[in-house]
Amino acid sequence: MGHKEIEIRKKATSKKTLLGFLSQNAKQIVRSTTQTDIYFTPQHEDYSKKEPIEKWFRLRLSNEGNSLTFKKWYFNDVGKSENHCDEYEINISDGETAKKLISALDFQELVTVIKKRAIWIYNGIEIAIDEVQNLGTFVELEAKKVDGSIQDILEKLEALADELELIEDKSINLGYPILLLKQNGKNK
Repeated sequence: MGHKEIEIRKKATSKKTLLGFLSQNAKQIVRSTTQTDIYFTPQHEDYSKKEPIEKWFRLRLSNEGNSLTFKKWYFNDVGKSENHCDEYEINISDGETAKKLISALDFQELVTVIKKRAIWIYNGIEIAIDEVQNLGTFVELEAKKVDGSIQDILEKLEALADELELIEDKSINLGYPILLLKQNGKNK
């Protein structure tokens, strides 16, 4: 799929039931990792000023490896996420130097998301259970090897969400950084 990311986020009705399904049917590829995602915005174009926020520049620090990512999300005419974005990501070896470089380029920190993540693969779909500091536990389904249109892929993700008994929470589609910004009163 190149530089497209297609995903949905939900809440589990029962983490025990979800883990039971995954242990019997999916391949666990990451047992548990802690990810610290630092989101930045350029001084000349504050990404948080646009509603909804459509651009994200992130430095991820993790025991599984560090990365820099830029995402541009797509929204419909009423500002609802279409659950896909253009994503450009590179792996980096030195996260602390990257953070200094970003700051030297006149970017400022916007919000930091800290989460523990476990990842499984099931039928070409990545299933991540995220325990997000100050927000709670969420499940993210991301298409990895699914062919077809964006709509076809979203339908497959929703079908899996139903099979896993995940529940809709409209606020989750905003993403963890927006939820934390709203929680801290920095994004209305």
